Amino acid sequence: MTAAPDTVLEVVQAAIEDTAGTAVAATHVVDHTAPADLDFGGKVIRIRNSGSRATSHRSYLVQKDVKLGLSFPATFDRLPWWLNFFLAPVTSGTGATAPYTWAFTTISDTTDNLASGTFEVGGRDTWPDESQVAGCRGLSLEIDMKLGDVWRCKAELIGKTHTPQAKTSALTAAASLVDILTDLTKVYIDPTTIGSTQMTGRVISANVKMALGMAQRHTMDGAVTPYRVGFVGNREVTAKIVAEFDSDDQYDAWDAQTLQKVRLAATGPSLGGSNYGANLDLYGTWEAVKLGDDGGVRTMELDLTGEYDSTAGSDIEATILNNDSVLPGEVES
Repeated sequence: MTAAPDTVLEVVQAAIEDTAGTAVAATHVVDHTAPADLDFGGKVIRIRNSGSRATSHRSYLVQKDVKLGLSFPATFDRLPWWLNFFLAPVTSGTGATAPYTWAFTTISDTTDNLASGTFEVGGRDTWPDESQVAGCRGLSLEIDMKLGDVWRCKAELIGKTHTPQAKTSALTAAASLVDILTDLTKVYIDPTTIGSTQMTGRVISANVKMALGMAQRHTMDGAVTPYRVGFVGNREVTAKIVAEFDSDDQYDAWDAQTLQKVRLAATGPSLGGSNYGANLDLYGTWEAVKLGDDGGVRTMELDLTGEYDSTAGSDIEATILNNDSVLPGEVES
């Protein structure tokens, strides 16, 4: 069953847990005023029992799956919370005073240590009868950057269990949120040292996607819900950068399949002796270079496929500077 398109659903609580299901951070409250999708799927079989003159039918739900889809504007305060579902978890920022630094790297090759969480989802008309989705893990995260707008995120998570009418906490609004603006974002592209060469006055838009090889695994353990949600495939990192075309440099990099180091760096308001900040660092090669047009100006779309960089030890990293020394107890959108 999929929620009706005009139904406004709210994720009203999510508590980050470790892989053993133990809470490792304070309760998180998320209020999504934008539509969110909650899909209930599974497999149903019908058993037919025939008698001399009677036939009975019975349906069995033999597997039950849950997927949660969310759309929300990114903020310097919220983004670290969500990155815990997709990169190696970080539950506290470093530094004696603000701005505190949140540095995320990819998870270890040998440790399945991504955070999981429990979400409560409900509509305003059904409050407080939320549905609780437990054991959620990140499936995909997309960050879209368009001029004149904030960074916008889409996240998909898959859950382990669903409990109707389960509520553990009332909604409490977050104290403050600081948006990440696309117009205050700079783009750097370098073959050697990341963050050295800014693509000045040319970039129009950017999009970053990270898909994790997560799946719900059903086993013969006395339940129709998945026994676990875990890795079955590789992480895939992709990016698209649209810029005005003024040289063949990136075409040459595509032709030679040169490893490129891309930094998307956003600066926010002043904070302490510095500023709010957000860096997304990507490593990979251009999969394609596509020529286009924007109001009569020749453009190029650079399609990046993530690739492991031996120096960084990763294909994607993130650093956030904000006013939180620990993961916020509340996150609202």
